Order: sequence, then C-alpha cells, then structure tokens
Amino acid sequence: MSDRLDPVVVFDLIAHHVPRDLHKHLLVAGSLAVAYHHRGQLLGHAVNTKDADIVVHPAGALKATARIARRLLDAGWRQIGRA
Repeated sequence: MSDRLDPVVVFDLIAHHVPRDLHKHLLVAGSLAVAYHHRGQLLGHAVNTKDADIVVHPAGALKATARIARRLLDAGWRQIGRA
C-alpha cells in the first residue's frame, strides 16, 4: 500500500534518524529521490511511495559497509522487507 508523502518531510526524517556522521555514506535513490529532485515543481504536493531506497557507500568496501550497517542496527534500525 502506498501513502502520499511530502518528499522534503521524508528526507528531513531520514536525516534526523540517521547518525549525522553516516550521512556522507548514504545515497537515497528511486522514486523518493526523484520526487525530492523535483520538489520545486511539486510545490508542497505529496507523492506516492512505499519506501526509501538507500544505498550504502562505499559499495564493495565490505568492512566499511558492515560498520555502517552495524551502527544503524545498533541504533534500532531494522529491515522490514526484502528487495
């Protein structure tokens, strides 16, 4: 089920809940990223989305990625679905 969300609000929530030092290691992709990119044209209108696709960088750097994932899990983040 999709909900209508303001992409700016969702990005603010993500930024608030992800530890600040990890921001530089995360890339938001997919429909939410597109909606945020076009937020000027949306002018406060909501978009349909069901999730935030987040890519952990540096991709392929397994030890660094594992540390980032561990920080998020320790902070209470949980996987709620599978791609």
